Amino acid sequence: KEDGWRPRIFCSSLKRARQTLEAMRRGAPPTSFPVWIEDESFWPELREIDLYEWQGRLQHEVFVEDAMKAKQWSESPWELRLGNGRRVLGDLWGRAHEVWHRLLSAVEDKTHAEEHGPSIIVTHRSFSEALLSVALGLPEQAFRHFRLNNCEAVEVWFKDPQDSSKGGFGEILWRRRYPKEGPWHTAKQEREVLQNTPPQPLGVLEKLRAAGL
Repeated sequence: KEDGWRPRIFCSSLKRARQTLEAMRRGAPPTSFPVWIEDESFWPELREIDLYEWQGRLQHEVFVEDAMKAKQWSESPWELRLGNGRRVLGDLWGRAHEVWHRLLSAVEDKTHAEEHGPSIIVTHRSFSEALLSVALGLPEQAFRHFRLNNCEAVEVWFKDPQDSSKGGFGEILWRRRYPKEGPWHTAKQEREVLQNTPPQPLGVLEKLRAAGL
């Protein structure tokens, strides 16, 4: 620990997320993280989207053998039901809500804030987009709104995120940080963009890789 700052890590328990965390640990500049990780939390809830009977299948198999549901996944994923009738995005958003409030409880602890400062969350693309959407107060229709890439890093800054006088979201900003840094955006801006931009179906090439199977 240097200058009283040591990041707190929250990581998906899946192997590929752990491997990403290890790569981050090895590549972190010593001046940025003199003592990289002493306090890790591996959460199963930070896992990737649950695709039930599609899980483990090849992408082209899904789009050929389950064409009707694949079309729904492309055009209106918030309506897609798998796993004996479970709404895929309903489950994803529900889990993202639980994780967001659990994270807030952890990072708002005064001892944590004084000893750790900012926190680092290592998770997966679809869950990252859902978690960011939930933090900004966006509905399931925001799925794919952010179009995050694998290994992309975003930064979220917030103040009084559970302040009921501000709609339950307080003051929250976000921006892309890696591999290219972008400008800050507000929750209000994202809600306005989402309202004014109809959901776009997946392109042909995206269909073959977006399910994350």
